[in-house]
Amino acid sequence: MKLHYLILLFFATVLSAQAQQITVDFESINLELDSFLNGSDGTTSFCLPEEGNDNCLFEFPVRFDTSFGGFWAGGWAISTVLDTTDGSFMNLYGASAGRGFDQSNTYAVGQQGSFFRPDVADLLSNGAAFRSFYVTNTTFAARAIRDGSPPFSDPFGGSSGDEPDFFKLIVRGFAEGQATGDTTEIFLADYRFDDNDQDFIIEDWTLVELDSWALDIDSISFTLESSDVDSVVGINTPTFFAIDQITFDLLASLDDPTPDWAPVAYPNPSPNGLIELDWPTMFSWTAADWWYLHDALGRPIARGNQRLDYLNLADQPRGVYYLILNRSEARYSIKLVR
Repeated sequence: MKLHYLILLFFATVLSAQAQQITVDFESINLELDSFLNGSDGTTSFCLPEEGNDNCLFEFPVRFDTSFGGFWAGGWAISTVLDTTDGSFMNLYGASAGRGFDQSNTYAVGQQGSFFRPDVADLLSNGAAFRSFYVTNTTFAARAIRDGSPPFSDPFGGSSGDEPDFFKLIVRGFAEGQATGDTTEIFLADYRFDDNDQDFIIEDWTLVELDSWALDIDSISFTLESSDVDSVVGINTPTFFAIDQITFDLLASLDDPTPDWAPVAYPNPSPNGLIELDWPTMFSWTAADWWYLHDALGRPIARGNQRLDYLNLADQPRGVYYLILNRSEARYSIKLVR
């Protein structure tokens, strides 16, 4: 697995930091080519380990139901399946791209309602930010969209090619079991264009960027929506997708001085919880800049992407707080005392 581990020293008194990018793929599972793992052996989650030891970095839950001879009932499967032609239910685990991202062997296949989460809290809970992953259709879904799946569904676009069909993946962030409001949508197929030549089905690995998401995300869920819906059985489009190459940032502590764009917080300590931020004259806030406010345990309190000129901690308990400023490839943290 391509993983470069960094020891995270996050809540220093005043910490300047640069984002260190870490990419996780599925090669460490060492799965034989053209095969899959779906929980049939009793596995309830797949672990992506930290390089050099057995600690799990990410947990990918899987549910295998032993009824009716057994079937993959939920969560994730790990796959090296190469089949890009069989669009039947017999090819649940093949990615339409044929292999993993960048011609690697291994990728993950998820289904409706799947999610993954970090499994090393002290590594990821404070100061990690999910940045991107790659996604593609499964062969099963892509062929059903292109050719239909009689008697369940017609090809997207209908007989005329003009029907405004779509197949969409919705990715949501969560922190401590609560939705953070961070949502990204990816159209895995889109036939809603006036010009039918623009209609598409994703069959190559496609980058999904999460740059604007919060720092406090501790799990990510995946939901599929389709225009092809039956009032009784629900979505007719096969509700499967494939992902690879998850990238996130960690903060590594530096001894560099305060960056020239950082504000001064005063009064600090603040007896009444009201703190002003005095920004340098040269600083210009952009739409890509974000701020995050955490308590001393790393629990999120507030965040935003508008320029912040003052903080009101009057309603918060007395104690230590941290304001994290996220600017492109650099971040800066200020210790605040209430």
